[in-house]
Amino acid sequence: VLVLTIVASALFYLASTTVRDGPADWSYEPAAVAKLLLLLTIYLVQGLAFGLLFLNTPAAIVTSLLLPMVFTVVTTIVGSLERFTAWVDLLVASEPLMAGSMGGAEWAHLGTASLLWLGLPFAVGTWRVLTKEIAFGMEMSEKLVDVHVVAKGEQARTEANERMAALFDEV
Repeated sequence: VLVLTIVASALFYLASTTVRDGPADWSYEPAAVAKLLLLLTIYLVQGLAFGLLFLNTPAAIVTSLLLPMVFTVVTTIVGSLERFTAWVDLLVASEPLMAGSMGGAEWAHLGTASLLWLGLPFAVGTWRVLTKEIAFGMEMSEKLVDVHVVAKGEQARTEANERMAALFDEV
């Protein structure tokens, strides 16, 4: 997805320079590209985390796009939340990254907001998936597998391996 986005951006940039008859300046600072890749990765993982949380693709897409924007609007409107905004709002916390003004506090803001918007949904979603999968596996194993039959099969396999090893030792 990321490579496709970069290729599409390059093609559109080339087309725009052709249309406006301007020189194409392809020089980019590596730090700016790294910041952009970090930001894109954060939002990609956020989408994955919401997908795990809801286990429903349309709900995950809508929520991962709409909820941060609604959260930003609410924290902007409610003045008493303004002092917490940089710590919990991923959109606000990521602004200094693209502006090139990241200091220690800004990295802390981005880390905390990322933990809230990525880590929390990812953890809850992973717990949901694993809990369902483990419960299903336990239920199916109790219904379908006889432990005594499996133990006899394992014993027969071990004996066959030992006989095979003895044959190889003789050769």
